[in-house]
Amino acid sequence: ASLIEITAMATNIQGAVPACVLAMPKLQKINVARNYLNGTLPDLPRATPMRYVSLGTQYSTPAITGSIPSSYASSPTLEFLFLNNLALNGSIPDSFANSRLRELSLKANELTGVIPSSLAAAPYLLSIDLSGNNLSGEVPTGLYDNPNRTYVDLSSNALTKLSVTSAHANPGASLEYLNAAYNDIDERGVPETLTTLSGLKVLLLFKNRLHGPMLNAATTPVWDLRYFDASFNEFSGDVPDATHFGNIFAGGSGWWGDNALELSRNAFTNAPEWLEDYANVMNVRVGFMNNPIACPLPTSLIRRDFLA
Repeated sequence: ASLIEITAMATNIQGAVPACVLAMPKLQKINVARNYLNGTLPDLPRATPMRYVSLGTQYSTPAITGSIPSSYASSPTLEFLFLNNLALNGSIPDSFANSRLRELSLKANELTGVIPSSLAAAPYLLSIDLSGNNLSGEVPTGLYDNPNRTYVDLSSNALTKLSVTSAHANPGASLEYLNAAYNDIDERGVPETLTTLSGLKVLLLFKNRLHGPMLNAATTPVWDLRYFDASFNEFSGDVPDATHFGNIFAGGSGWWGDNALELSRNAFTNAPEWLEDYANVMNVRVGFMNNPIACPLPTSLIRRDFLA
């Protein structure tokens, strides 16, 4: 009864997750990822002091399935929840109003419906990974613009709108990574809220239906971009100059790899002449292939393998 932690990753555990284990009165952490568990998720008793639950990546066929009980979202003690790479279905419970979660991964399941507003409003969440599901509709206010967020992955869903009207005085101040690639986002230009995220270093928007001019000419972005991929969209008009792309053209590399601006496979008709000014900058890659440009790219850029 005094057990406070169970860690048994990759130990060939089989069968259903026992409800009695989650109900142990002093248990604070359970990590049984990478096993062969199946069945459905039992409720998480409210009276337990559980802080950390990791049940992700089960190799059974099928893996853990069914819906996510609302008790995981409403727990007053849970801080880390990893339910990735399972077979969970249904909608995400809209009961995060009193959540103390700091990290949440529901990656690679079969979840449907919209992203609940209570999840977007959860005040303590730093990292959110909802990628690889079938979530739809609009991204709710607060999901990525909350100043506490650092990492948000929404890729490979069916989301249709990314822009939000932020209620925060300093939106996305801590956000470094936002991935909304492989969705069905159909908006004109890069959502302006994104340009106000002062800490944003990596922005992935490829494989959507974004169209029209990339940025409003009157917009002065404050983001700290180092890696921006907006390929496979329908952007047209002129490519804004380097000052609109954060610190990409300062050169360098980091946890994101080399700095990069990837704009291939859009509808740009003019090659940005200002690129020649940065052809000698090290550790910068620019993708501009497969755009219907009316004139050849400058040979100085091609020779230097500046363009990918």
